[in-house]
Amino acid sequence: MGELVPFRRIEGAVEELSDEALLSATGQHEQAALGALFDRFQADVYRFVARVAVSTPNDIDDLVQQTFLEICRAAPRFNGRSTVKTWIFGVAVNVARTHARGERRRQAAIGRSADVPTAEPAPLDVAADRAQTLARVARAIDALPYDLRVAYVLCVIEELTAKEAATALDTREGTVWRRVHEARELIRGAMTGGSHET
Repeated sequence: MGELVPFRRIEGAVEELSDEALLSATGQHEQAALGALFDRFQADVYRFVARVAVSTPNDIDDLVQQTFLEICRAAPRFNGRSTVKTWIFGVAVNVARTHARGERRRQAAIGRSADVPTAEPAPLDVAADRAQTLARVARAIDALPYDLRVAYVLCVIEELTAKEAATALDTREGTVWRRVHEARELIRGAMTGGSHET
């Protein structure tokens, strides 16, 4: 496509621009473009972050906002080697990873300040009347190690191809397939009553 037409000339048509044009304009600090990108991908990012970050709804909202702020900063570096959606998932992966590391450090600091060993959070009580299949699957996914959980969510829940997930994660397709396979095995074990603590 040719040069990007300034938004001031095409106001009202911003939402009709391609993902690539919106990202390019976002890199030029066009607020309307960032707003349109947010409208287009916010639900995808929220769903992804909610699955991989294991946080409160307020934390998830903050992580979604951080993701779009980072998208604004990083937009000039988009090189077109993936779709915009895949690239955005890559940004969300990095934001969620940074959050997870911070949470581990925070929990360790709390444990040290309380002079008690830091323990993994206790698993949720699984009452017979609440052991519905979807709830069990959700808990099994949440219990996965971070790398396995991210690969599983991208490929199985968000339905990215292994190639797209590899691009988002900056790794090889084979690594993605291995992580998804291991995640499925752990989930299967959890669903059949096996003990797979991480």
